[in-house]
This record gives sequence, structure tokens and C-alpha cells, in this order.
Amino acid sequence: MPGTRLRVTDARVLCVEELEAGDAFLATVVEGVHAAGNPYLDYLFGAPDVTRGVLHAWVRRRSSEVSAHRARVLQTGGRIAGGYLLLSGDDLRRSRSADLLALLTARGPVSRAEMQARLAATRNAFGVVEPGDAYLSKIWVSDEFRGRGISRALVSSLLALASSWGAARVVLDVHAGNAPAIALYTRAGFERVSHQRTEVPALEYLTLARTLGAAPGERSPDYG
Repeated sequence: MPGTRLRVTDARVLCVEELEAGDAFLATVVEGVHAAGNPYLDYLFGAPDVTRGVLHAWVRRRSSEVSAHRARVLQTGGRIAGGYLLLSGDDLRRSRSADLLALLTARGPVSRAEMQARLAATRNAFGVVEPGDAYLSKIWVSDEFRGRGISRALVSSLLALASSWGAARVVLDVHAGNAPAIALYTRAGFERVSHQRTEVPALEYLTLARTLGAAPGERSPDYG
């Protein structure tokens, strides 16, 4: 029933190895990453259809920040209700280097010079992530599952996962105009670390962080 909150027993957060990760799964990840990454992604790639095309390739590449192999998704009734991408600070640095190389060597509608200009214009749009941090790269909820407690379940899951890695903090960047997301993170104990603005394009992001205190456990996977 639309709007009904899920019971804990109704849903499970799964990693890609626990799913049949076919084309439908990859399309779901692309849709979620695209929505969560805007307005930045569509500025970077120039148009929504171009962004989706790039993401369809990147989710298949293990070295990408948005690789589907990093995805944890919440599944209920055999359907994916939402998901997130969480990386260690070290893995984030490596994956962004791999994505930068892919950006500057790929052939597409955006020239290399224009891509370099767009990257330069947005280089200060996001906050600093330390090697010992866990970084919430993307989080999303499918439209049909909104208002059912999915986002809170996902945040609870990612905090537990980051704690199991022994991360000092969970860090994230959120668009300053996304009031519902900011409220969700604030209720979960995140605090503002920095506030970034770019002039052209006019982007505004907040960097939030929550300090963790758990002992190390599960090691963050290295997708290389």
C-alpha cells in the first residue's frame, strides 16, 4: 500500500554478490546514481542522455566510483527500493583518478578541452575526504518507495557498514537545496563540515560528517 512504512522483516540490504546483477539491476543503479548525482553530473556531461550513457559504461567498470560492484541495495518483495555507494577514503581517491582518466580519454560529444574546463570550474564543489573516512558517494530511493522509511533504513545500513570497516567518520556531499536529505542526515547525527559554492556553474553543496566510534571489523573492499 503506497505510503506504508516497511517492517524490518520486509526488507534486506544486499550487496551485488547476493543478487542476480543483470541488465535490469544495472539500469536501476544507473537511474539511482543519475538522480543522486545531479545537478553536478548533468553539468559535467552536458545533457541527461549523455550522462546516462556514461553511467551505463561506468557502473560496469570495477574501478569507477559508481561501479555497481560497490552498490548495496535494499530489496523488498523481490524489488529494489533504493541503494547506496559507500567507499573508503583511499578507494575514493583511486576511483576518482580512474574516472578522470576515463573522462579525458573517451570520445564523446564533449571535447577534452571543454571537459577540462568543466572539471576546473567545479574542482572546489565538494569537501575533503580523509583516508580514514568512509564516503557516501550516492544514495537513492526509487520513486514508488518514497515515504516508506527506505532512506532511514539505508542510512542505518551504511553507518553500520562504515563502522565495521573501522572508519573514523562517514562523510557526504549534499546539494544545499535538498532540504529533505539534509534533514534526514541531521537526524542521523551528521553535522556540517563545510559549505562550497561555484560561480559558473552556480552549484552549492554542503559537506556533512558523522564521527564513528566502532572498532575495526569487515575490511573495505578494494575494487582496484
